[in-house]
Amino acid sequence: MNADTHSQGEIIAQLAAETKTPRDVVEREYLNTLHDLSDGARVRDYLSLFASKRVRDKILHRRKT
Repeated sequence: MNADTHSQGEIIAQLAAETKTPRDVVEREYLNTLHDLSDGARVRDYLSLFASKRVRDKILHRRKT
């Protein structure tokens, strides 16, 4: 699934289901990450893809520790 072709709501719902994490936690993490990535970004085409990967990795890493 390509994050660039989906709305933020769909991306958040997918990440929540995939990581078995409450939607509100994923939404907060995703929006914060997207904001951090977009601050100063010149090209915004793939920000949602990068943000979703970063959030997924962060949640899964937390689960391991």
